[in-house]
Amino acid sequence: MSTGAGGGPTIEVASTPSRCEVPQCPPTQRLRCRAMEIAAFEWRRANIAKLADGHGIASWEVEELRELGTWAVRVHPDYPDQVRITGPTRTGRFLTIVLEPTEHPAIWRPVTGWPSTRAELAYYRQAYA
Repeated sequence: MSTGAGGGPTIEVASTPSRCEVPQCPPTQRLRCRAMEIAAFEWRRANIAKLADGHGIASWEVEELRELGTWAVRVHPDYPDQVRITGPTRTGRFLTIVLEPTEHPAIWRPVTGWPSTRAELAYYRQAYA
């Protein structure tokens, strides 16, 4: 494992995963250990429209979140094939973006997102405490 964005180790997801792989970490390192590499996003028109029309999020905001590299990662138990990242844009707007893996382990497909909830902000703050 190498160090990824946000100071945690980088994990790799299999090129054709059936589930997103999150490493087993000691409890004291659990949040930092869930870092992952996002080199780029693979966009689909339908997902850009869903983010913009349904949630008021522009694709450039999602790109900013990636570029800043200060996101917290979660896998929701009801959606184990997806990863959720929560983090700020340059303007300080906190977003939670749902990603699906692609054939390349460092390229992810944003499928939806929303302004972060209080619980997601608390998780983010705990990850960067």
